[in-house]
Amino acid sequence: MKSITFVTSFYIVTNEKHKKDFDQIQCFLNRLFSTNCYFYIFVDPEFNVMSFSSFANVYFDTTITFPKFGSIELVKQTNYRFPRTRNPMIENQSNLMYQYNKYWFIETAILKNHWDSSHYAWIESDIFYNVQNPMELHNNFVFYSSISLPKDLVIIPSNLSKKIVLDADKRCSKYITTFVLGAKGRLLIWTKLLQNGLEQYIKHNKILPFPGNLLSWVEKNNSEEWNIQTYQGNNVNFFHIPFHLFCPLLVHEKIKKERLPEISGFYASNTNFLQISDNEGYMNIRYINYYLGMKQTFFDKHKSINTTKNLASKVYFNKEGNPIYQQTKIMKENIHLPRFENNRISLGVEDIRLFLWKGKIMYIGTTLEYSHFGKSRMIMGTWDFENGALNDAELLHPPDLNSPCEKNWIPMIENDELWFIYKWWPFEVGQLEQIEGRNQLVIKKTHSLPPNRWMERFRGSTCFHEEERGLIGVVHFREYVQQRVVYFHCLVVLDKTSWIPIYVSHPFCFFKYEIEYCIGFKENIQDYSFWVSRNDRNPVYVIKNKEDFSWYNV
Repeated sequence: MKSITFVTSFYIVTNEKHKKDFDQIQCFLNRLFSTNCYFYIFVDPEFNVMSFSSFANVYFDTTITFPKFGSIELVKQTNYRFPRTRNPMIENQSNLMYQYNKYWFIETAILKNHWDSSHYAWIESDIFYNVQNPMELHNNFVFYSSISLPKDLVIIPSNLSKKIVLDADKRCSKYITTFVLGAKGRLLIWTKLLQNGLEQYIKHNKILPFPGNLLSWVEKNNSEEWNIQTYQGNNVNFFHIPFHLFCPLLVHEKIKKERLPEISGFYASNTNFLQISDNEGYMNIRYINYYLGMKQTFFDKHKSINTTKNLASKVYFNKEGNPIYQQTKIMKENIHLPRFENNRISLGVEDIRLFLWKGKIMYIGTTLEYSHFGKSRMIMGTWDFENGALNDAELLHPPDLNSPCEKNWIPMIENDELWFIYKWWPFEVGQLEQIEGRNQLVIKKTHSLPPNRWMERFRGSTCFHEEERGLIGVVHFREYVQQRVVYFHCLVVLDKTSWIPIYVSHPFCFFKYEIEYCIGFKENIQDYSFWVSRNDRNPVYVIKNKEDFSWYNV
């Protein structure tokens, strides 16, 4: 079963020159069809489609001929006129009927269900004649063919900033009719709503509707049945669906926050876990003296500098697999590096990850305090649990010394040599070298990955651990949703020798579409464990079955 079938149509009725232009876009269509995405195309018998006969993933339906359209049959018994502000060259009767008939095209494709798809998407064929960025469009088809989509989804781009005024003689441009995507059952209901709505619109207004007006009118008069999701889009960027509309929430049950030691004036934040054996490990817990407000601005109760304290703990797991924290202690910062003078922003070592190297527990984190030139940099040293101290600190410099901020370097060990995953797009791995007296990362391995909307934004989250398929860890990326930052997460499996990503999970959020940070991860026999902070506070321990994740080959 293919998750999505793309539906479109090519008819001479739309524009007399389209038949000639159709020959000119065949190179682009050949590249598009070679992606193995599934296409159901309604086509005028006069179009020559023999050159595409070798594509098993493309079905041409020539059974519906103009003027035998469902839209024409529906309105031929009604009385109507044209909108006064129409463009007679483009918005003539034949062209408008063709625009309305998309709801019959979609319905027919779904009912035939040629590839047993769970979802369908309609795309106006005009898009193929006016492609501004062919490679981006090509990649978006591949992207949406490869992902899991919600079972109840129906979504259409919209001009969200437009004030809606329904005047039958004027265009209402709220909805962009170029594109619609949905689960087949929901989409069938929606197309029937539009078919019936077309008849009711003409009977009520005695006017043929502009295509966008029809959608807004049906929405207004069928508010309970409408139930459509929208996003800001236009005829060019219609494929840029915000991630939160198709990325699932992983946790639906209520989970209590972890019972962690209290530090006066500070709040437990993100937690990193280092596994020592099946039933024990170490935990570094970041405590902060600020919190995030509703508008995601920083507040500080004491009007002081945002400060981080790190608390260390030995972790054991009970029979139910839940962590028990013992021997907790606040880590002293035995860091003898020049400080950033006049620093009124941040104190301490943030977002520590633990890893083993040459028999020692090491830490790597981010610091502004110990970066004397005032730019956040990575800092690394030994994590001394017995003495409760961060020792042997070294400041690490990025490949670009002018970089304004450094975070999320992921340590990797090979034959006792220390490497770091620096970037995901392109995939870059480097080692530290002494250059003019500084520890600077030098990129030594680069690999270009196939285009992917979320991999292009990946940032490191957790360290990676060996499993059957390779090395597994968590990454994240972020997007603004209604002016709020949302963190999305993916599991990634790396090849054991090259470290190149080979599998990526479908993106997810844990509880809400908000700032959820996860740098603590544990792989078990049947499930995965995550330590997740929410809005930089209230860390919780989440266990999810491995079967809850969908995977894709990179």
